[in-house]
Amino acid sequence: MMALFSLQELLDAAQHMQYRQTVQNLVHERYRTLYDALGSPADDIAGHAKYYTTIDIPELARRRYGQAFADWLENTHEPIDFVWRLAQEKNVVLMDGGGFEAPEMSVRVSLANLGQAEYAKIGNAIAELLEDYKREWERA
Repeated sequence: MMALFSLQELLDAAQHMQYRQTVQNLVHERYRTLYDALGSPADDIAGHAKYYTTIDIPELARRRYGQAFADWLENTHEPIDFVWRLAQEKNVVLMDGGGFEAPEMSVRVSLANLGQAEYAKIGNAIAELLEDYKREWERA
C-alpha cells in the first residue's frame, strides 16, 4: 500500500493536487457534518488535517449543561462508560480517546471511512446519549 501511495506522489502534479484537494475537502465536510449534528462548534485549527477528531465528553457536558453536570458525569461513571453505552444503546462504535493520550472520557472518530450521512448519525448519537446522562443526573 505504501508503494502505491509513493507512486501516487510521482504522478502528474496538477492531477495529484486536484485529487488531494478533493480528498481534503471531503474530510473537512465530514468533520463539519459531525460537529453540526453534535451541536457543537468545530475548531478550525490551521494545519489540522481533520482525519481524526477527539470529542472530550466532560468538556461537551460543561458547555451544554454546566459544571455541576460535568462533575457528576466524571465522578459517577468510569471513563469508558460513554463508549460502551454509545455502542450498546445507540449502535455507534467509536474508539476510546483515552488510549490516544486524549482526555480519559473522550471518543475518537475517524473521518476517513464512512459516508457523509454516517457522521451526522454519529454526532446525533453522541448528543442523544449525553442528554440521556443528563436525565439520569436530574433524577439523582
